[in-house]
Amino acid sequence: MNSLSLISVAVQEFGEQNPLLCKQLGDAVAKLTEVQHHTSQQVQDRANRLKKQAERQVEEYQGMKAFILSWTKKAEALVTGNIIWSSASQLQDQIRAHQVSFNGAASRDCK
Repeated sequence: MNSLSLISVAVQEFGEQNPLLCKQLGDAVAKLTEVQHHTSQQVQDRANRLKKQAERQVEEYQGMKAFILSWTKKAEALVTGNIIWSSASQLQDQIRAHQVSFNGAASRDCK
């Protein structure tokens, strides 16, 4: 039994002995009950909003975490992989070789 219920019972008992004051006390208890109900509803609404907000933030966090882990794996692969350094002249030679083979293939396709 909650406090307001106990007060209500006490007011009823008191009202049997003092009927004139009973109405005033009963009105006060009714007002308190209404305020308690309204406050409880506000608390529940606020808790629901906070829960939804927390769920959205957890989803956002999970997405960012997955994105960061993906990039971390890619970075680790780059760091641990063998890097072959080529001079500019070697790269130019490779480009020319690719252009020759591309142009040769293109001219064969056109015939």
